[in-house]
Amino acid sequence: MIRNTLFPMLRLGFREATAYRVDIVVYALALIIPLAVEFFLWSAVYSQRTSVDGYSFNELISYLFTARAVSLLCAMRSMESNIEQDISSGKISIVLSLPIHYFNFTSFRQIGFNATLFMIIGLPVILIMQLIPGLPVFHIKSILFFIPSVILGLLVSSLVSFLVGISAFQLRNTMGMSSIRNLFFALFSGILFPLSFLPGILRQFSEYMPFQVMISVPINILFGRIEGAKILNVLILQLAWLTVLSVLVIVLFRGARKRTPGFGG
Repeated sequence: MIRNTLFPMLRLGFREATAYRVDIVVYALALIIPLAVEFFLWSAVYSQRTSVDGYSFNELISYLFTARAVSLLCAMRSMESNIEQDISSGKISIVLSLPIHYFNFTSFRQIGFNATLFMIIGLPVILIMQLIPGLPVFHIKSILFFIPSVILGLLVSSLVSFLVGISAFQLRNTMGMSSIRNLFFALFSGILFPLSFLPGILRQFSEYMPFQVMISVPINILFGRIEGAKILNVLILQLAWLTVLSVLVIVLFRGARKRTPGFGG
């Protein structure tokens, strides 16, 4: 079943990601340009100090580069617009007749796309950083726990984006919901800075949001800032979010289909 349904969607995502070489260049620039800005910004900050909240300059730069690289895998933004287009065009009525759940259809297509970008752009960035003297070196144990954690983070991200996408059943346009999700992802996922940099109230608020388990948790495991028994705790947290969001997807998607008999024209 998995081979006949999910693997074709992964292959489709791979083909879409590699269809045009210029797209790869654009995604690479979209990774490099923000990192260049952040590098010079934090260089100015660290010119006045040697560490910020326990991070040296080299540690923070390594964190930011790794977080951006991992975001190529875990950010599912285009998935939301794909769902909206399926609903508005009426294509969803065709997709729903296929022998695959609509979540699997959309998410694994996007996962295939993201995984391709990560392998071509993100992973080389991480490997190059491991060769630069003075930057943190990842230990094998951390890498082994990072892998299941980043997979769980990817699945959680898929569920959140799917929920945003199916809001088009009622809203017809997901731009507002996507903007809110993008804002929360930027602030509370750990992609822009370690979540420990947030003020107290916002830091506590981030702990009750699913976004931290997408980027921050896997990255902190990789850097050894989460270790020992705490690794099991955060993996359980990721599984808990996966379960809660899965239930929401099942309930809300089923309700949306019942309330909305037809789409498009």
